[in-house]
Amino acid sequence: LVPFCSKDQILNLLSRWSIKRFEQIDCSSAFYFKLIRYQPSIIIHLIKEDLNEIKTNNEKFSNYFQEYEQLFNLLSTKLPKELTYLTIDYLNQLETHKRNLPQFIDSKQTYFFKKVPDEMIQLITIIASNKPGQIKSMTRWDSRGSEISSFSFPRSFSIENYRKLFVCLYDTCKWSSNHTMNIFKLMLENRNKYSNIYSLKKERKRLIDTIIEKYIGKELFLKILLKEANENYLLLFDKYVEFTTPASLQVISQYERKRIVDDKERLSLIRYQIMTENLYDQFLSLFKKTGSDVNQRQQNYVFFLQSAILTNEQYIKNVIQWIEKRFTNEQLIVIENFLNNLSSYNMKLNFQSLINNFDSIESIINIAINHLQQSTTTLRTIISYGSFLLKSIEYHPNKQTKELIQQFATKIIRK
Repeated sequence: LVPFCSKDQILNLLSRWSIKRFEQIDCSSAFYFKLIRYQPSIIIHLIKEDLNEIKTNNEKFSNYFQEYEQLFNLLSTKLPKELTYLTIDYLNQLETHKRNLPQFIDSKQTYFFKKVPDEMIQLITIIASNKPGQIKSMTRWDSRGSEISSFSFPRSFSIENYRKLFVCLYDTCKWSSNHTMNIFKLMLENRNKYSNIYSLKKERKRLIDTIIEKYIGKELFLKILLKEANENYLLLFDKYVEFTTPASLQVISQYERKRIVDDKERLSLIRYQIMTENLYDQFLSLFKKTGSDVNQRQQNYVFFLQSAILTNEQYIKNVIQWIEKRFTNEQLIVIENFLNNLSSYNMKLNFQSLINNFDSIESIINIAINHLQQSTTTLRTIISYGSFLLKSIEYHPNKQTKELIQQFATKIIRK
């Protein structure tokens, strides 16, 4: 009868059985599973009574969420908002140094940021105030917790939510003095898991327009970035060439003061710089110096196009046409690697760039298809790229652009 009873009726029944707290429930009983399925709010009520009962027992209170982690995982799909409020109340009662993110939330960050973004920001604020620059999750094996390296946001996480989260960490939690880069690391590290061409535009708006310009200032941000510049930050901000160009030059300069920077490493670092005639020539020179290594050539073509993509349409066209000519005498493994990377995070062409270079990209695909080493792997690579384009363009608002990309994708798949 559990599904058909009201909350008050079930509480009255539990009272008759002298059950006031969750610990008194038999977790192997059918009644327990029916409560979770049909009356999860009752479970949360009983958990609150548990916590009130044991709050004077510091060790037991501190370990409660780890002990019942499986239960919280089950409840999270039922009442995410109520469960998050329970967690906020619980953390506020813990000693400051023990305020870590419960594992059931850490493992489902995307879900909770989607369902209860405001409550998640409130929760993060409580934890991040503990030790500026660091957020930890609860673990069974270490009472000190495990450091969280990044947040996982859903596509629906709005620019306003990004702004609010940043302000909470930057101002409320006082991360602004020495931990500004840690905020960006947490917010950007996982972006390539969900980014597409449109989310990249959205990311640029929220990051530069909404956050950096309004709350930090470009000059101060660049000063902070150059002070802490390393290859990890080049990768983190790899879509913001106005920042990565000076940061790349700074990293190269730092390395050169300590040792000789070899040609392969220099190629890896200059890809973050805006393309100029001088940089274009530098790429060509380094190509010649490292061209005997087939594995390095695979990377070189990718690095070259990445820099062009960060610059403008003309350099994209110049680089793709140069690559097209080179591929007439290139090993198939190198061509396949290039085609695979066209659908990766770092190599995504916006749709107009793709349209402008249909002929060259189709020519590269033809070279791969007609290559003496052609195999089923080659065909899978081409079909995969065509499928990627069809999926990416599916919800594009411009009908003409959508039709052109669909026709091109269908054409290369049919090949």
